[in-house]
Amino acid sequence: MCGLVALIDYSKTQEKSIIAEMTEAIFSRGPDDGDTSFIETNNYNLGLGHRRLSIIDLSSAGRQPMRYQHLTMVFNGEIYNYQEIKNKLISLGYSFYTHTDSEVILVAYLEWREKCLEHFTGMFAFFIYDESNQECFIARDRFGVKPLYFMKHNGCLAFASEIKGLLPLNQSKDFNLNAISHYFQFGYTGSVDTVYSNIKKVLPGTFLTINLKNKQLQEHTYWSPDTFFNSTYNHSKDINDVISNVEQLIVESCKQRMVADVPVGVFLSGGYDSSLVAAICKKLNNNLSTFTISFSEKEYNEGEHAKKVAEHLGTNHHNFLCTEKEALELSAILTQVYDEPYADSSAIPTLLLSKMTKKHVKVSLSADGGDEFFAGYTRYAQLAHFQNNKYFLKPISKVIPTKVSAALLKGFLYNPKQRIQKIKSILQAKSSQEALDILTRYFSLNESQKLLNHRYSPQYNDLVSGDFINEILYRDTIKYLPNDILVKVDRATMHYGLEGREPLLDHKLFEYVASLPGTLKYSSNNLKYILKNISYKYIPKELLDRPKKGFSVPIKKWMSGI
Repeated sequence: MCGLVALIDYSKTQEKSIIAEMTEAIFSRGPDDGDTSFIETNNYNLGLGHRRLSIIDLSSAGRQPMRYQHLTMVFNGEIYNYQEIKNKLISLGYSFYTHTDSEVILVAYLEWREKCLEHFTGMFAFFIYDESNQECFIARDRFGVKPLYFMKHNGCLAFASEIKGLLPLNQSKDFNLNAISHYFQFGYTGSVDTVYSNIKKVLPGTFLTINLKNKQLQEHTYWSPDTFFNSTYNHSKDINDVISNVEQLIVESCKQRMVADVPVGVFLSGGYDSSLVAAICKKLNNNLSTFTISFSEKEYNEGEHAKKVAEHLGTNHHNFLCTEKEALELSAILTQVYDEPYADSSAIPTLLLSKMTKKHVKVSLSADGGDEFFAGYTRYAQLAHFQNNKYFLKPISKVIPTKVSAALLKGFLYNPKQRIQKIKSILQAKSSQEALDILTRYFSLNESQKLLNHRYSPQYNDLVSGDFINEILYRDTIKYLPNDILVKVDRATMHYGLEGREPLLDHKLFEYVASLPGTLKYSSNNLKYILKNISYKYIPKELLDRPKKGFSVPIKKWMSGI
């Protein structure tokens, strides 16, 4: 787990010092070590910078930029099956000089070129410079666990793990109004755009190729979630077989993510997802530590639930209280950590949890992805209710502009202007699923029904083969998960030099689960049906069955005195 920067300067006007400045800007991602390289040619200059958080092979042999023959690379992330790939490459005649997963990436690319991505299980963003072929190869992992930004500016093309790594080069800093509009609707800036006009995100599941001779940049998709949501369901139809298969995939994923040369722990909330991950990891490591954030406000506090689960499992449990004072102190650094507007209030306790956890371990597993893959959010039940009863939005003429006034909208929430904007986005939706998806994010059940009637039936837009639940899961997988949840966890953990790993975000697990019918994931009005039944094998049902709280915070109370 680390941070990277890369610069291709076709204008040959940038000094070598800019690479050091860009690398220093992301120091927190890799406080253990760092280095840069600067390559000058007749047609361009190329700079690479890296900050290292040492997790596997702690020796100086793991220092980056790393070179193998004519390839040089900077890499952020972990390849969990690197030893398996390494053995395969050794059988093909390759030699290795370190014990790192970084070197495995370089050799795999040397052997398989872009097809190397098909071999990798892990979270990653990397930049490879091929000196012999005058090419660059840049890739990001399938779900976007690891971030990667790029920018075109004054004859330069630059990449970085965080926006702050690009700012030393970005003199214009013009704002992207589309990204700002997206932020006000959803709380984050979107899949591609950032708050800066000339800084973009490399999409999850994609790789870029750059021909340095003709300056041509091409983008390619190597993996996409919709492929698996739309795959033919050819597994056993016996739910017990499905549950057993999913359990085996989760166990194998946890086993891979426990491999490290440093101590590993687990974030534990006491809910189904994190409790299951902790239970499996405890079987793999009897000396497992777990970490929880609690609140003094009872309606938000999951600390007691997590404590009971930890006691049942026998982990070395640590509970940290997030007070109003700590929350306000952490809120002051949010812009520094997240680089652009970000409105998920759970970023505050995630920062505190990361800060305190780093005092005990260097790697911590979390359970993100469980809700998006297994249908865990309560709004999925609300969506299913509307779909089953053939609800749809009332005609525009009955909603905007005269029939619903700002006064009526005040009944929806304390911020009528915000709700008007959200209603507009609903009405502009391209399908009924998208409209209902937006609606249930921002309106309660009672509020939603005021905007719905029985006049129209949903019309599928065939993104996910007419399966309503899977359609919504697909949307959350490509939008909410990478642009909100994973941004929150990556920035918070890396700000304190802590590696966060996501065992439920294993692509083999996802590919199997995505192909299952939505009716197996939300079954008999029971959310997260498959994952719940697996969890009951490890933890008593009475310790887990309770209303879902989510990782929410008493933000209204905290802000009331300001």
